[in-house]
Amino acid sequence: MWAHMYVPHSPEYYTDLGAEILAQVRSPRQLSFFLFLQFRVGSGYVPDPQGQHIDPNYQYYKQGLGLSYNARVPLHLFMHRDCNHMIDIADNRSEYWTTLVFGIGTLPFYSSSPFLPLRKSRYLLFRYFLGGGPVLKDTPVVIFDFNNPVTSESFANALLVWPRWRHASLDLLLESGLQTTRPGTKWHGHIATELGFTLHAWEGGWRFFVGRRWRDTRWLRPIDRRSYWGLSFLF
Repeated sequence: MWAHMYVPHSPEYYTDLGAEILAQVRSPRQLSFFLFLQFRVGSGYVPDPQGQHIDPNYQYYKQGLGLSYNARVPLHLFMHRDCNHMIDIADNRSEYWTTLVFGIGTLPFYSSSPFLPLRKSRYLLFRYFLGGGPVLKDTPVVIFDFNNPVTSESFANALLVWPRWRHASLDLLLESGLQTTRPGTKWHGHIATELGFTLHAWEGGWRFFVGRRWRDTRWLRPIDRRSYWGLSFLF
């Protein structure tokens, strides 16, 4: 679960609240199967004499289903589905797309466990994910996907964790990606960095973070050149 606030705020961007859950089944042959669900609500800032400035304007759902092969270089194959809903605005058309992703790397695409190292260490821990694939069109898994122009997505993420203390750690997260749309082939991208401090408690913890979206030209709801701060609860 997380909550963060954008700076500067605007009628489109003010707060971001959400929750996610990951279920995994591991087999003795280094295979693991997973199911991922995420829900988030975005709000804009609207001046109000009565002090009610938060105006919810966006809902987002994501589902993921796939498997990982936990070899020396882990392999991942999964589908993830984006469901975007604009709230109380003139163009309130919902958008859906399903992407088939093949990736490699030690940073799980969905899990928050990398923020929770198992033991204290004076060394930096490095994890990464590289992957991408096509957006599925005209297949049985596509539902309500009539107006979506997205044709492919790719991702390049990296995480540095410094578990310097027994019950706390510092981390630096990089998230980036490319997206193509039609007609023709138009390229869109995003890049963001995030600095976090996590307090560990049993199997979870609280993570405080500040971040910056340096560039975002994605087709739907780009969050371009904005900073943010917030906290999340990991379990």
